[in-house]
Amino acid sequence: MELKRDVQNEKLYLIDNDKVLLETGRIGAEFVIHLYVNYPIVITKKLDEYLYINLKELLENKYVFFNNQLSYQIDNKIVWFSDCYCDIEDSEESDRVSRLIIEYIDVQIQISYTNPFYEKYNIDRDAIIAFSPAGNGFYSRNINTGLTFQDDVAIAFYKTLVEDYVKSKKKVKK
Repeated sequence: MELKRDVQNEKLYLIDNDKVLLETGRIGAEFVIHLYVNYPIVITKKLDEYLYINLKELLENKYVFFNNQLSYQIDNKIVWFSDCYCDIEDSEESDRVSRLIIEYIDVQIQISYTNPFYEKYNIDRDAIIAFSPAGNGFYSRNINTGLTFQDDVAIAFYKTLVEDYVKSKKKVKK
């Protein structure tokens, strides 16, 4: 597997044997992650140090989510309910929305998704997970920095694109 950077178009691609597994980019004002496979993609430091360290930093933050039954953080795992219009109180609607899963397991980071509708009907297809930055999506907050989860994800992937590291902005207690 390899990570390809397209700086001109601001996209990242994870490719395995000429097959695109994951693509990042923008659709309108949204930052999106397009997952072309329905199995966990394993990110190691050997694959790409920038991606690995930036995602690990993301997982080390502590987040509060408004819709905590759909988006949540436990231990070394974050599940993100894609930013999109739907009635989150209607399970028929919310079950059609994909959720991104980022998890740290045995010095590896795994990226995958779940979609209850796909699972119920045994549908095998790709998923697009959206992140509305600047406070325009579902409520989320990094309790250390005050930024949103959406902003942190976009920053982590942008920093990876330009081969830089996310600098921890944790507030220091005096």
